[in-house]
Amino acid sequence: MLLPTFILAVHTIFKIIERRNIMNNAPRNMVLLLNDLFRFKTDLVLDSKTHNVSHKILSQLAEKRLITNGGFSISITGLVPIYGYAVSIYKDRECKYKTLDRHDIAEYLMTNTGLLKLPNHFLSGWKFRNHIYLDVSIVLQSLEKAKLLAKRHGQIAIYSLYENIELIGNTFFNKSKK
Repeated sequence: MLLPTFILAVHTIFKIIERRNIMNNAPRNMVLLLNDLFRFKTDLVLDSKTHNVSHKILSQLAEKRLITNGGFSISITGLVPIYGYAVSIYKDRECKYKTLDRHDIAEYLMTNTGLLKLPNHFLSGWKFRNHIYLDVSIVLQSLEKAKLLAKRHGQIAIYSLYENIELIGNTFFNKSKK
């Protein structure tokens, strides 16, 4: 199978770049994901028809990213966006947890597979005020479009993936580090 070989090759390239300290935080997130994928390469199970990563692996990756970074966005194919603005347009799909583990994430994935199969849709999770949230988000390259959709769908924040900050409030000019 070519996928583990490809992951190993990309992993090696990113390790070399990382050692030379020429990466900023956003691309480093891709390195962390590749490290995760490499570590799980024997468990990386793709559906032969859809080419989606198994819910088991996605749940493990999401749980690790939540613990390590306090949040995550990941597609059903295992891709992690590093540029753009994440916003949820599915308020009814947002779930709030006091505690969360990979089994909860897997259940959420199963419930929302239909939406997550759509182009540019991501499983997102974050910690806020002693709770953990899961939702389905989309990533837009335009801040203006992200603001418009956030307002239209009653969201109080959007997330700048490259800057690694949450843009809060109706004006979205109040920036806070996550």
